[in-house]
Amino acid sequence: MRQKCCTGVTSWCTNDRIVTTTFATAPSSRSLLWCARNVIFGAALGAALGLLGQAAIMFFGGAPSGGIAPGLGARLGGVLLTAAGYAAVLLMTSIMTAPTMRWAIGRAVSVTLTTLIVTGLVALHVVGVAVRIVSGAFLTRGALEFFLNGQESMFRALRTTYAMHVAVVAAIGLTVAVLYAVYLFQALRRDGNTQRAARLLGISAALVATAGIALLVLPAKAAMAMGLSRTTPEMALLSSLQSVPAWSEEVSPDEQNGPPPRRVVEGAPRIVGTEWEDRVANDDSARPNVLLVVIDSLTTRHLGYVGYSRPITPNIDRIAARSMRLLRAWATATHSNYAQPAILSSLFPRRIPWLDQYTRLDYPRVLLHDVFHRAGHTAATISSQDQNWQGIARFEETATPIFLWHAPDYDGPRVDIISEKVVPDHVTAERAIAWMKSHQDKPFSLYVNFQIAHFPYGLPDGIAPRYTPAYYPHTANFVRYGETEKPILTNRYDNAIAYVDAQVGKLEQYLSQSGLLDKTILVITADHGEMMGEHGVVTHGKSLFEGEARVPLLVHYPPKVAPRDVLTPVSHLDVLPTISDLAGIPPHPAFQGHSFANPAAHAAKRVGIFMNTQGYQMTEGVICYPWKLWIDRTEGNVVRLFHLDDDPMEARNLAKDKPAVSRALSRMLGAQMRAQIDYHAPHNQAMRDNRFAPRLLTCPDLPAH
Repeated sequence: MRQKCCTGVTSWCTNDRIVTTTFATAPSSRSLLWCARNVIFGAALGAALGLLGQAAIMFFGGAPSGGIAPGLGARLGGVLLTAAGYAAVLLMTSIMTAPTMRWAIGRAVSVTLTTLIVTGLVALHVVGVAVRIVSGAFLTRGALEFFLNGQESMFRALRTTYAMHVAVVAAIGLTVAVLYAVYLFQALRRDGNTQRAARLLGISAALVATAGIALLVLPAKAAMAMGLSRTTPEMALLSSLQSVPAWSEEVSPDEQNGPPPRRVVEGAPRIVGTEWEDRVANDDSARPNVLLVVIDSLTTRHLGYVGYSRPITPNIDRIAARSMRLLRAWATATHSNYAQPAILSSLFPRRIPWLDQYTRLDYPRVLLHDVFHRAGHTAATISSQDQNWQGIARFEETATPIFLWHAPDYDGPRVDIISEKVVPDHVTAERAIAWMKSHQDKPFSLYVNFQIAHFPYGLPDGIAPRYTPAYYPHTANFVRYGETEKPILTNRYDNAIAYVDAQVGKLEQYLSQSGLLDKTILVITADHGEMMGEHGVVTHGKSLFEGEARVPLLVHYPPKVAPRDVLTPVSHLDVLPTISDLAGIPPHPAFQGHSFANPAAHAAKRVGIFMNTQGYQMTEGVICYPWKLWIDRTEGNVVRLFHLDDDPMEARNLAKDKPAVSRALSRMLGAQMRAQIDYHAPHNQAMRDNRFAPRLLTCPDLPAH
């Protein structure tokens, strides 16, 4: 005999006793179904987002730096992995919240928590797709770190694309409302069929487990090869978190086609550095002054002495007429936080698989001010930028006493270059001249950094533009603008260059009037170039095309340098060794570059010119002139090979037409990058304590065409 005694309790009456049990099936089935339905909903939501994201990228996006679009199979694979990822996250969330489903307050907490988690995932996906459409690349670890330390540029890029901005905000708001309604409905539904719930959950868990294993394994091995890292924000971010670089297993030593990769020579023992210091300190020879001027974002294509039609660089052109003009010079990177420290240190800036913001400085470095302080000079850095940006100041700070004046030291009005607000360059020039005047009694080493040529090329207040119209088109941004904005931005860029040229003229005029010009090694260069829409790329830090990789480089020192054009290919890593050489100081064993004071001797070394970026994009390249090879890791290991003599505008990618050349340079590049990463790996502290950085590989024998 059975009778209902109360809600949720059943009494079983027998002849001997009454057995009372708690009705526990409802909470159990509710929890199981909560898990099962969340998994199914997560998979459906992930699939829908993946499909919509792919459609948006296909119709509205496009990589500014080109590259190969993912195939249909890779896109579908990305959609499936997105679905699996969402299902896996919701399975974990629902398992954690399932025990609370038996209480009303617990269901409210579960619904709210789950909604917030999934909303965050959806927001990440939507913003990731938006960034991909705007910039041509998903947010990777390096791009995210770069973005967080210069976030204004990306925020403005998203804001200036008004329709996208509205769509992103609307999508996220609608997502919150829909998700909350869905989870509230799921939480309030009641189903007592425990077996059905368990069966449904088991099938869902099996599917999630299978997909989850693939999701965890793919980033390490196959994501790049299959192109999946170019299909979804989640895969791009996961792939970029690998502790081993994507190219670490790219070249197998037993590969049949071609010889095995060459071994990179280790750096000199650290004891040699001690011997260098003793030698320099004991040499009381008279040394010239040093003035190193670095101009941000100055492409060679807008310089009069190189052939630009507009007369915007009369001062630089006048100096160039009396200088050694290095017409084949390249930056080591196309973003400032790598390019500038490389000039000052002659150290290649690839040290870790992701963006290096100089938080770990456990390796030997000897900078311009270190070299000349040992030689008895007074040293200074006077910069329009904030040297703290992206950690540059940490890299530049050594035990050497140095006078530093930069943006944080200036209280007046600044110029907005989006990533930061910089000092007007005329103020910086005046500050540099004042410092030189106060140190005329002793040899000096001065590094000056000008910034106004940086996008958006705005002039300081009170400076009239030479070319108009020159207003700032708010439809343009650092990562993307169209053909309609290009003429206006070209005017702004040329106006900014003309303004910076005037500041260079002030420095040269002071040296001349004070009688110091012929007693000073004057070097003028740019940290990198600038793209003005070539190859669909704007500004810099996004590729290794010539527009942003090749730089102007002038050396003026009449006692030892004759005015002439030099066609010997050189790197920014060679600047500091050359300055040291001209000053009569032997090269420090830490330097990875070589002096080009004697261009013929430099050319005979045949050292490769290595380049890289690790910001919005991930690229690396090498030049063995006239061959130039670079690999776009962000766009799925796209290999580009150009013959710079035959194709200076880089219109024809010869990677498939010249497989032997492509293979030889790829092997050389991979070997050098592996050596760099290995030397700087955390476990290799003993190597860094005992040796300087590895040497740069020389070029292999390559055909002329």
